[in-house]
Amino acid sequence: MVKHLLNITLITSVFMILGCTDNIRSFPSRSEQGASLLHHRTWNLTHIGALEFRPESGHKMPSMQFDQTHMRFSGFDGCNRIMGTYQINGQNIQIGPSAGTKMMCHNNQQLTIRFNNALSKVTSFRASGHTLKFLDRQGQLLLQFEATVQPR
Repeated sequence: MVKHLLNITLITSVFMILGCTDNIRSFPSRSEQGASLLHHRTWNLTHIGALEFRPESGHKMPSMQFDQTHMRFSGFDGCNRIMGTYQINGQNIQIGPSAGTKMMCHNNQQLTIRFNNALSKVTSFRASGHTLKFLDRQGQLLLQFEATVQPR
């Protein structure tokens, strides 16, 4: 009787361990989770560097969207529509080359310049929950965004 009970306990333990092992492998890695958070969302600018960004009355919010299927991004820099390609390798991201409209925006010209300069220096990202941070080579914050979910 004790031998039978011991065999059942051993078999149950083996199945539990194997079941947990398969579940662990099915979860995406931390970098895959970060990359998957980029897509199907509109990312609205909240910070340029350490400075919090608040749009002036009547101005549109700079934003970005990422298309996983075509590895392209699109967005708005505060004055112009922007678009281009991107590549992700773990937590590293290469943005560009990019293109955009060339509107003359007297009130937002400095924002456009600061946004695009920061975007050109991005080498890595951190995505967690509803926050996306673009960082430079030294890990310094360049741009920070907050997400809104896009319909699929």
